[in-house]
Amino acid sequence: RNTLDTTTTTMTEGKSTKENKAAAISIVQKLDSALVSKAVIALSKFHDKKVESLDKEQLFGTDSPIHVQFDLEVAPVKHNPKPLRLSIPNPIFKLNDSDVSDLEEAEVCLIVKDDAKPWLQEMIEKFPEHMKCVKKVMTLTSLRRKHSEYKQKRELLRKYSVFMADDRILPMLHKALGKIFWEAKKQPIPIRITRKEALPLSIKKALSATYITLNAGPCVSAKAGFTNMDTDLLVQNIMSLVSEAAPKIPRTWANIRSIGIKTNDSVRLPIYNKTPEQLEEIAKLAGLPPVYVEETELETTKKHKRDDDDKDKEAVEVIKSPLLKALKKQKQMEKEEQSPSPSKKTKLDNSAKKTKKEKEEKDKKKANEADSEKAELKQNHTPEKKRKQSIEMEVSVEKTPKTKENEEPKKDESSKKKVKKNKKDKTPTKEDSMQASFDANADFVASPKFAGSKKSFVYQKGSKGLGYYTDVKPVVDNAKIQAILRSAKQSPRGSGGKGKKRGGRR
Repeated sequence: RNTLDTTTTTMTEGKSTKENKAAAISIVQKLDSALVSKAVIALSKFHDKKVESLDKEQLFGTDSPIHVQFDLEVAPVKHNPKPLRLSIPNPIFKLNDSDVSDLEEAEVCLIVKDDAKPWLQEMIEKFPEHMKCVKKVMTLTSLRRKHSEYKQKRELLRKYSVFMADDRILPMLHKALGKIFWEAKKQPIPIRITRKEALPLSIKKALSATYITLNAGPCVSAKAGFTNMDTDLLVQNIMSLVSEAAPKIPRTWANIRSIGIKTNDSVRLPIYNKTPEQLEEIAKLAGLPPVYVEETELETTKKHKRDDDDKDKEAVEVIKSPLLKALKKQKQMEKEEQSPSPSKKTKLDNSAKKTKKEKEEKDKKKANEADSEKAELKQNHTPEKKRKQSIEMEVSVEKTPKTKENEEPKKDESSKKKVKKNKKDKTPTKEDSMQASFDANADFVASPKFAGSKKSFVYQKGSKGLGYYTDVKPVVDNAKIQAILRSAKQSPRGSGGKGKKRGGRR
């Protein structure tokens, strides 16, 4: 029984959601056909006035297309560059079966792969009635070579009214054709060419329908016809186009804020309009989630996303650069030093205790040494010894005669003792030994390093090793000097041999 109840509830819920969707669509789909016809008449009048102002030479081919424009509440998340087909009751271009004579014949330029061009030309020759609209078969390589410049692309745009392409090369055409084709709403229509037998029928279907592309922006448009068509035919096309385009737009009618019609030169005339509150009601009826979420939820989701992105970036950077790895290790070491582990703490405590014990032992030793020194000084400075020293001094003073030399000021006994101690404490260093050898006029004084310039000594490496050698001054030979002077007097300067000038290049 419980299972039956659950199934019935689910069935009723499904029926209710379907009914709500149908109700929402029925509420919205009631476009006012009278309003649409008024808008079409206004556009045709505006176009006629503009044509009258032109010269007679410019009247040929003045019919402009009428576009149906959809303004969306939220732009499509996924951009689909492939055009979506929308069937309309009245074809835009003149076909073989159509009775309307006012329509223009379509001049089609078909862009295909290199290997498909020969058999396509054969097909056109075999079926001239069905494929007479195909005026040009162009390969992708020839499009890239012959129409690479902006001027050449503009000429190609003017030559043909419709551009069709093999659906396999459609993603490559956006760069090859350029943005001019998309601005003029002449982007190529995709066709499946792999089935050769169905090619004429696919071309006919493409010409009898219109197309819509879901761009990245919140505005979508489709061609409903031309200004030379009857108003009733245009109204029928607009009504069917709107009903077919709405399901292909994301969130359907709950996302369409307004609909309008316009030509390339005119102002947009609105035929449908909804407020954001009305769109929310339509979304509730259709069982769709709300478009706008509260700010708090959005902020939290954005923060989470930012945190995740930052973490991913950090991971990627660490993987990429070895320098960042080294910096990260260094930071970890610093953190460990600031907050060491319990094992390290115990080691540090033990080392600190050891250092304290060593310091205490050293302080005790220093204190014992100081006490021993004080005891020795006290023994030397007893009152009996002081008396004996004073008696000896008096006796020596009486014996020595008083002279000027002996009238110098007496120094304190403490200063004399300090000088004696310093003399005893001084030990001969290497510098003192070197200076003693220099004073003794030695021939060689060994020194591994240069200790400054010394008088009558030269620092060099000789036979005895590296050190200071006595500077031997050069002995002048007077006899040789006199002989050089005589030879200079006998041969005057500038005479070469017998007085002839030496030849040669300068």
